Amino acid sequence: NLISHSGWSDEGIPFRVYTNYDYGRNLIYRCRAFDGIHFVSPDPNCEGKYFEGSLGYLSLRQNNNEQVVYRKDKKNSSGAWIDNLATTLIWEGDDASFNYWGVLGFAPLY
Repeated sequence: NLISHSGWSDEGIPFRVYTNYDYGRNLIYRCRAFDGIHFVSPDPNCEGKYFEGSLGYLSLRQNNNEQVVYRKDKKNSSGAWIDNLATTLIWEGDDASFNYWGVLGFAPLY
């Protein structure tokens, strides 16, 4: 997962991306919220936050030898965003009250 500031430990590379564009692939971006939280987004405008760079491409539809990449987020009681992660494990973050945001795309298997 992409670590922000929840006290999680780095688990290494969470998923791979394609380095080249091909039909049916979408570029994903590394973004930073105003409070310093980093997140992955398919939006080149980073959902109105700060653009930090392109990460690579994910497939829009799952093909053989690809895995789902999920995005999850966590908000405080006022609904403000306090954390985010990108993972290939749908259950990751459930114990820490992360909510399902959606599928970012499909990544090549290791």
